[in-house]
Amino acid sequence: MPVPLEYDRWMVAHHGVITRADFETLGFTARQTDRTIASQRLIRMGPGVYRSPSVPAGRIQWMVAACLRQPLAAIGFTTAGQEWGYRGMRDTRVHVLLPRGARLTLDGLIIHHSRRIDPVDVAGRRSDGIRLTSPPRTLFDSAAMLGRRKTVSAIEQALAERRCTLGTLMATSKRLFQPGRPAAVIFREALLSRAEWRGVARSDLELVVIEAITGRGLPAPIVNMPLVLVNGEDIVVDLAWPRWQVAVEVDHPFWHDGVVESARDKRRDRKLTMSGWQPVRFPELEIDHALPELIDDLAHILMKRGWEGAGR
Repeated sequence: MPVPLEYDRWMVAHHGVITRADFETLGFTARQTDRTIASQRLIRMGPGVYRSPSVPAGRIQWMVAACLRQPLAAIGFTTAGQEWGYRGMRDTRVHVLLPRGARLTLDGLIIHHSRRIDPVDVAGRRSDGIRLTSPPRTLFDSAAMLGRRKTVSAIEQALAERRCTLGTLMATSKRLFQPGRPAAVIFREALLSRAEWRGVARSDLELVVIEAITGRGLPAPIVNMPLVLVNGEDIVVDLAWPRWQVAVEVDHPFWHDGVVESARDKRRDRKLTMSGWQPVRFPELEIDHALPELIDDLAHILMKRGWEGAGR
């Protein structure tokens, strides 16, 4: 039987893979679909999924088959990493991410289910039908397979190529973090391991705060001022007014939300107080939603410590 031009175009665009549902989309009746499958000698890949005998059952064909057969499927983990071009992603298997409860019956695939897949975790569908997990979600999910060193390397590449930002990676880690999940722990450790990444995150928030401080007419602080505590410990204060011994710490939640980090911060504040300083913390949430109130509180603290106020 003659094969419609739309069918030929579909097979070229989708690496020789088609489903019964796609035949219907192209306008085929059930009988025409059966006749085309028989006449073209299409090879069954799984329930309702076929490939042309002229193409091998390669990695790309299984990726297309997964995404065409299950619209909720996304190619993920190191498979998506290879498609994004990340280094260190050498696993030859095809990994597919599905929401909890979704089903996909195709041999040769590694199926992963997740309770949480947000829209931001999946990139748009490509012209060949493949959906990939987003660059941040790909890095997050692949961490357990790569280990910390290779995860750090892949993160550096993604940042250098501007596929994502450090803020997005930290937000992904915080949103998906589960203490018992190896990928979550390794990904978080990879981010925590790089001091310069901490500095970037902190400096962005510091800039917002400093602009608000100077705009309000408060005295300009010394930024990242070294200080020796009463116990001899050397620290660096984010924003300091040594004349009035006031120290502001700008807290990005990624670096300060954990139990260990919280305990460390409280100890630091206690030692600052013992050294005669007034510690003040500016959490990111309040910087985003209540910055004028924070600046007003800071002005009040500075005046109580001896500052005479703007215009006095």
